[in-house]
Formats: sequence, C-alpha cells, structure tokens
Amino acid sequence: MNDVFQRPIFRVLAALLFVPFGLGAVGCQGQISDGDIRPITLAELSNLRRRDARDDRVLLLIDPRSRESYERGHIPGARNIRLPDIDDRFGVDPAINRHEAIVVYGDNPASASARGMTKRLLSIGYKSRKVWMYMPGLAEWVDAALPVETGPDPESPEPPDGQG
Repeated sequence: MNDVFQRPIFRVLAALLFVPFGLGAVGCQGQISDGDIRPITLAELSNLRRRDARDDRVLLLIDPRSRESYERGHIPGARNIRLPDIDDRFGVDPAINRHEAIVVYGDNPASASARGMTKRLLSIGYKSRKVWMYMPGLAEWVDAALPVETGPDPESPEPPDGQG
C-alpha cells in the first residue's frame, strides 16, 4: 500500500495540492509590515523642509494624530490627515502623490497612528521610495527646540458640529 504513494503520479498530485498554499504565502508578501517602513532622520527631514520652502511639491508632512492633538501642536506645514481620510478603495490620490516625499510622524516612535498611516500609504501603492516615517516624532522635534504650530489644519474641512 505504501508503494502507491511512491509512484510519480502521486508525487505530482501532492505537489499540485500544495502549490496553491505556497502561492498564497507569496501573495502575503503584498502585506506591509513594520519592516517595510523607511525611517527618516531629523537632519533628512530638515533638508526636505528647506527644499520644500522653494518648491511645495517636495514634501508632504502628514500628522495622523487626532484633530485635538494636532491643534495643540504640530510640525509647521504638516497636514492633519487621519487614517479614515485615506480610502484605499480609490488608490493613489494625485494630490498626495504629486509630492517627491511623503513623511508621516506621530508623537513618538510608539505612535500607532503614524505607523498605521505609513503602512496604509504603502499598501495603497504609494512608492516606498517616497514614503518615510519620522519615527522620533513630535517628541524629538520639541526636544530639538524646533518651532511648533498650533491651531487647525487650514486645508482640512471643518468637522460637523459637535465632532471637533
């Protein structure tokens, strides 16, 4: 009876049976992990900000924290774009994609909203060469005595009454 499984036809059938599972594992490579996130340093971010002052297509700085946190203090020029604002059903947004660099930051390296936003942008199809995460976040920015803006994002729509 065991000799039956030694025949080439059974080996081929067994291989065909396991191929879909193997391909499924390859398909999982499309999922984004923390290892796919490219960090950017304060010096690199500062350089991009200087270049962006001359050409506003260089940098889009995204602060995905709550509206309240953003309004209490954010890196100058940052947009308050939260995860629900990025709908992956529509793919890459040309208004975001026009920038040479997209940098996401949160409060600190443990910022779940910043990691989530970075992964969402990558999973939608924004090129990894242009999406970075400023991992030290606002904490390092403030520690470096760099300027902080307060107030609402002038490009974001006002929240409905009672939701701000």
